[in-house]
Amino acid sequence: MQTEIEKADAKKVDQALDHLNEKDISLAEALLRDVCSRCPNEYVYDYIINGSRYIKFWSAAEFTEYVAIRGEDNAQQTVFWILSAYPRACFYLAYVLVDKHDLEEALQWLNRGMTMEPQNPNFLLEMGVVYAHMKKPQRSFNCYQEAFGLPNLPNLKRAAVLRGMGIQLMDLNRLDEAEGHLMESLELEPDNPTAKQELLYLSNLRTSKGSKKKKSWLKFWN
Repeated sequence: MQTEIEKADAKKVDQALDHLNEKDISLAEALLRDVCSRCPNEYVYDYIINGSRYIKFWSAAEFTEYVAIRGEDNAQQTVFWILSAYPRACFYLAYVLVDKHDLEEALQWLNRGMTMEPQNPNFLLEMGVVYAHMKKPQRSFNCYQEAFGLPNLPNLKRAAVLRGMGIQLMDLNRLDEAEGHLMESLELEPDNPTAKQELLYLSNLRTSKGSKKKKSWLKFWN
């Protein structure tokens, strides 16, 4: 069930996002921290009343994705969209903290949000970003890999996960695997500029490495 307090907190998250769009970071952070202070120890993501299902979605787009991918067994069940408050607040507070380079606290809130919605890929995707900022490519890659294994991952999210895995594999000097993941991401999102840019960077990286090997070989024989 959604309480009146939770409903009001969901509206506060929307207000915080408006402030973020207006670049008023401090006010957005204050609202998000206020909402996060009421994160429940036991969180109910969805429930059924009189045969109808109520789910706490983050946006209309997420609701539409759910309707598109849900199985035939549930097709006859009416689903109502309730606006999410607490997991969403944790995610966006972490987003603000990443922008402020407060990476450790960002991870704390991402973990807090994920305890409420363990099947939501947003938390693992942002953890991948955080660990990349920390220069921990293996930890970052592991987050993306875990997200890739989540059920019912929408294609755009899957493409983002593959891009993240590919970028971290480059940092791990696993270039062939990186190329494979980036190419696979383009199959899902053909016009994504980030994937194309990273593939160009990867090509230049290979050229640079080949040039260095050639110079090293010539120096050895000279």
